[in-house]
Amino acid sequence: MNEPWRVSVLGELRLEQAETSISRFKYQKVGALLAYLAYHLRHVHAREVLIEIFWPDSSPEAGRANLSVAISSLRHQLEPPGTPAGTVVRADRYSVSLNPTALTTDVAQFETAIHAAAKADGTTRQVQELSRAVDLYAGQLLPGFYEE
Repeated sequence: MNEPWRVSVLGELRLEQAETSISRFKYQKVGALLAYLAYHLRHVHAREVLIEIFWPDSSPEAGRANLSVAISSLRHQLEPPGTPAGTVVRADRYSVSLNPTALTTDVAQFETAIHAAAKADGTTRQVQELSRAVDLYAGQLLPGFYEE
């Protein structure tokens, strides 16, 4: 597998891997789905729950179709030809998740730095961790996205 994708959700939604940078998605809901899955990286999400979050006013059939299109779009961007299916986006008939070994997030790194600062033994180490957190903070969480 290539180096992990880096997903930024602080300041703007952006994906980066090596020389590749993605900040635009076919539909805003695709970006929102990616952000949600990345923010909750260690969780497996039931398809019905994702449909209710992102397409609450759709019929069950339309919601399933919309989710399938969004997953396909994410796979197209995150798993280029030659990459085995499921390397980044894991989906089956019941659930969807992202492979936590295939990506990192700025928000997880930010939270790790904050927790490390809180547990630091000395002032110097605490300042280093807080400085790292400040460097990672690129702005508010997902500006321009309005789903909960």
